[in-house]
Amino acid sequence: MTSEFVHLHNHSDYSLLDGAQRVDQLVDTISDLNMDSVALT
Repeated sequence: MTSEFVHLHNHSDYSLLDGAQRVDQLVDTISDLNMDSVALT
């Protein structure tokens, strides 16, 4: 049985004072980890 996992709480550099990761870096990280989805809050 495979397990599906999606990070449902992430912040980007658009979240002032709360996030530092740029959206393009987040997409690259998701791709590097072979994940197919992510939520950006």
